[in-house]
Amino acid sequence: MLKEIEEPLEALNLQAIQNAEKSLGVKFPEEYVQFLLKYNGGRPEPAGFDIDWKNNQEIGQHWRTSMLSWFLSIYDGEETNLLRDNQVSFRGRIPKDTIAIAHDCGGNLILLGVAGEYKDKVLFWVKDYEVEEGEVPGFDNVGFLADSFDEFINEKLR
Repeated sequence: MLKEIEEPLEALNLQAIQNAEKSLGVKFPEEYVQFLLKYNGGRPEPAGFDIDWKNNQEIGQHWRTSMLSWFLSIYDGEETNLLRDNQVSFRGRIPKDTIAIAHDCGGNLILLGVAGEYKDKVLFWVKDYEVEEGEVPGFDNVGFLADSFDEFINEKLR
């Protein structure tokens, strides 16, 4: 259960979040919007979580747990920037209908489903198993974390 967020960035207003949604072409779940309004990124305490590998037991043998390093933020900086990471760094690398919202210490990502089968779900993307350049990314390297953002931060962090 989330106890605190260390080093959150400047508070956002609703207009900044709506601009980010428009820029990404998505609609954030309301609970994620509330998180951004309150914290806009930062390091959670506690930060550990378990990963459920429903589709790929091979990866699951190596990735059963991880630690969330930082929630991405909406701001003008380069590091942990929600827009830059989704539009530049991980564009074409993560599955369609997901956005990166955080990363772990090893550079893997916490994804949020924004449409389709995984809408509103929180997922874990392993960079070491991503598809080759030019291939369409699927969910082979993606584990399940929670049915919603609130469930993730309130029940799954340990």
